[in-house]
Amino acid sequence: MSLYSIEKIRSHIEKTVEKMKADPNFGINHNRASTRQISDFVAEGKVRNHTFISDEPPIRGGTDKGPSPLEYFIAGFSFCQQVIFVLYAARLGIQLGSLEIDADGIVPGRGQYGFKGLKTGIKEINYRIRIESKENKESIMKLVDAVEKYCPAINALKDPPSLKREVILNGEIIG
Repeated sequence: MSLYSIEKIRSHIEKTVEKMKADPNFGINHNRASTRQISDFVAEGKVRNHTFISDEPPIRGGTDKGPSPLEYFIAGFSFCQQVIFVLYAARLGIQLGSLEIDADGIVPGRGQYGFKGLKTGIKEINYRIRIESKENKESIMKLVDAVEKYCPAINALKDPPSLKREVILNGEIIG
């Protein structure tokens, strides 16, 4: 049993590649999100038609109403890989019985509280990919290599994108 239909995914890939060949702008994806502060550390996020809550755990002053922002970030890192796993498994004709990714983003929390000499940010991401498949080790490692080469989340961490900020205060752009 497979987690996906190889034929369905391959058909989608073929159609997408044809559209990309015909139109150089096709496939430029905008992954947009809007967030707003609700109270304390609780924020609401909206992506397309999906609404979700973010909060910090009680140990960090929150009320645990939802995952923290960095937990969403780490989940996104894992979800992105899973999409690319399915895409390349279908391209390579590899059947996966199950696919799970556990990830741990390590953040030295003292930096965000202003301790001198400490940078903020995720310092390390450890992740474990668990696959059940009847495929051989070489095929699975070829798949893993393709995921690491083509996953947008992995590549954004390896080669960070530029950040362009705009600050609007009371309707006026100030920075």
